[in-house]
Amino acid sequence: MRWSKRCSLGRCSKMKRIEIPRSFDLSSDHWKVRMVTLRTLMKWDGSKARLDGLCSFKRLTIYINKDLSRARMEETWLHELEHAIEGARGMANAGAEHVVTPRSKLRAQVYQTSKGSH
Repeated sequence: MRWSKRCSLGRCSKMKRIEIPRSFDLSSDHWKVRMVTLRTLMKWDGSKARLDGLCSFKRLTIYINKDLSRARMEETWLHELEHAIEGARGMANAGAEHVVTPRSKLRAQVYQTSKGSH
């Protein structure tokens, strides 16, 4: 098992690393995960805002800013995965941040507190 050091509000702790796959299957679709530059994310999104990641339903690809810290990449991976899951479920609010953000934090908690494997 891999561990990483995470710090928040001056407190640091060892956390399990979350593996970010290169691809995954969701429902009947095969998705890809790509690490790209912030400039590329902003170009595709058409936004001036700083982006950590992007979920493209059209390309079945999750894009993550490769210049983020490892901990931030993991958070972004779970966040964008939640968008993909909502889309696969046919939810009209798949892009809604107020829906996706709390769920991705819960998913991170499950990863961090899980013990062992079968």
